Amino acid sequence: MAVQTLRPGDATPDGIPRRYVNGAGYVRLRWKVGIEQYVEVYEHRFVAGMPSPDLDVHHRNRVRDDNRIENLQVLTPEEHRLLHLDEDRPEFARRRAVRGGHKSRSAFEKAERAKSRRAELHNRSLRMREMYEAGASTTEVGAAFGVDASRVSVHLRRIGTTMRPFKRSNR
Repeated sequence: MAVQTLRPGDATPDGIPRRYVNGAGYVRLRWKVGIEQYVEVYEHRFVAGMPSPDLDVHHRNRVRDDNRIENLQVLTPEEHRLLHLDEDRPEFARRRAVRGGHKSRSAFEKAERAKSRRAELHNRSLRMREMYEAGASTTEVGAAFGVDASRVSVHLRRIGTTMRPFKRSNR
């Protein structure tokens, strides 16, 4: 499959392009122009009139897939950089406060998931400690929680549990 980038001055391919959102959240337009041949361009650059490659297209509301013409602004790279440095403006500070200080909603959600996993792990370790302090061996605790006995001792030590001396069984 051959994919070419639509450049300023190139003729727009016929037909309606397919829209794809890339990993960074930007929309790409893709036209099929032949057998396994495609032409692509970022939608925001296309809507902004295909500015020169040495210019940037800025999303005023910072929403990468909001490509309405009134939301786009063509800037030099330096102007664009300075604009993004100005994130201490009150409206952005308010948004960050809602997101717990994170710059994006996805970063906030990722941090919340990690926080939830840590809390879940801590609660699991506390339940393991209850069982261990009631007299169960690390092998028995591991079997109850579906983990290896060596991992049980890691969980228990992490939350400050004093471990009993190891007793070898005489076989």
